Formats: sequence, structure tokens, C-alpha cells
Amino acid sequence: MHQYVSEAFVAIAHPPSIAEKICMHIRDFFGPIINDGADRLLDFDEGRAIIRSTEDGLLFRASALDLVTFYGIRTLLEGALLKFTPVSARAIEWLPADGIPFRGFGKCSPNDDRMQCS
Repeated sequence: MHQYVSEAFVAIAHPPSIAEKICMHIRDFFGPIINDGADRLLDFDEGRAIIRSTEDGLLFRASALDLVTFYGIRTLLEGALLKFTPVSARAIEWLPADGIPFRGFGKCSPNDDRMQCS
């Protein structure tokens, strides 16, 4: 199980398009993208990220084994988001998370039980 895990929600217009742009912008830093419905799963060597499109924005989940990788993943996600949207960096609030992805945001999907970060 990854030691460091946090999640964030950012309200934006056109979430699927922005999620795609984010993935394309940072693709050199992770392996293949796994598309699972509204989710994009990004596997880094020592961590992973999930980007989920919702009707009103994007959910982000970052998890890693070590603190440097954890903050590196978050920084990549935030930087790419700020490049493609007018969102302020202060609008991105990362909250501690554990277990089932996005449970704290009330935006779980039926697949979330099998997507726990391990």
C-alpha cells in the first residue's frame, strides 16, 4: 500500500478534454495510460495517479511510496492543470485519502473497490 495518498477536486468546464490535455502534456513521466471509463490511470515507477472526469470537474488522486515521488506527481498534475485552465493554484486543495478512491468526495464508481492503491 502506498504510504502517501491525497485527492483533490477542481471544478472546471470540459473535464474530459482537459484530462486528455493533462495526460498528453505529462506523458513522458509515466508508463502507458490505462483508460477505465471516466478514469485515466497513470503509473509512475514508485507511485500512481488517477484522473477522473465528472460532470462538473476533475478529481485527482496521487499516491506514492516516498514523499519526493508523491510531491512530484502532485506537482506534475497541478502544473499541467494550470497550463490548460484558468484555475488558480489556490483553488487546488489536496486532502488526505486512503482506501477507495474519491470516497470523501462522494464520487465513487462501481470499479473503485478494485482500484485501491497498493
